[in-house]
Amino acid sequence: MFRGLSGTELTATIGLSMIPGMVVAGLLCLWIGSLLWILPVLVLNAFATVLFAGTVLRHLKQNRPANWYLQRLARHCGQRADIIWREGPWRIER
Repeated sequence: MFRGLSGTELTATIGLSMIPGMVVAGLLCLWIGSLLWILPVLVLNAFATVLFAGTVLRHLKQNRPANWYLQRLARHCGQRADIIWREGPWRIER
């Protein structure tokens, strides 16, 4: 856990931050004329994105069940997002 993000969420956040980071780094490199700025811009962009996304997701997930936001995202995209598909009484059989 880092700033409210699990390992999977952290990996996805860093991976998705690389897309706009490459655009910004490419434009900066064209403007300055040096390729040495690509890595620092990508790292700073990933760090800033993790700090922002961690704060936002921590507030979204507060007092809610696990994977709540993923279910909401799936529902928003028109997919069925139920964790439990079974209806009826629950019992333990041994």
